Amino acid sequence: NPVVPEVVNQVCFKVIGNDTTVTMAAEAGQLQLNVMEP
Repeated sequence: NPVVPEVVNQVCFKVIGNDTTVTMAAEAGQLQLNVMEP
C-alpha cells in the first residue's frame, strides 16, 4: 500500500516549502515589525 510513502513525501514537501518561505521572507525583510511604516 503506497499511501504511507506518499504522506511522508507530502510532509517533507510541506516542511521544505515552509523553510523556503521563511528564508525568502527573512531575506526580503518582511519579518520586521516596522515594515509598513514610512
